[in-house]
Amino acid sequence: MKQFGESGERVDFYAFLSRMFLEEPPRELADDIASSNFHLPEMPTSNEDFDEGILILRKFMKTEKDADKMFESMCTEYTQLFLGPAPSVFPYESMYINGLMMGKSLLSVKKEYMLAGLTKAAGFHEPEDHIAMELQ
Repeated sequence: MKQFGESGERVDFYAFLSRMFLEEPPRELADDIASSNFHLPEMPTSNEDFDEGILILRKFMKTEKDADKMFESMCTEYTQLFLGPAPSVFPYESMYINGLMMGKSLLSVKKEYMLAGLTKAAGFHEPEDHIAMELQ
């Protein structure tokens, strides 16, 4: 059995995750899921938490086939998690390392990117420790 990452599958899935952390899901995603045109990575990986997340996504994809309802549900979930009125999840590393945004760990992340020769895309307006950037 092919392991996750033996092809471009890992890169594609990380790009998907990056996009999901950056802004609310696009309507096309709901349409693709409802019409079975969205495919998740094959199992297994070497990470039990990742595998569990994939199983949760697969279950959701099997149980919900109404694209309108799915899209509304995904947008509501995104808003509740990341926007507010009181976000429950912060997609910034510094929130977990330093307890606040733009903490010292952000400087460390910027330094590591610089040493690796990586730069933030011109259209990317979040700090470098945002998980969407770290997944790219």
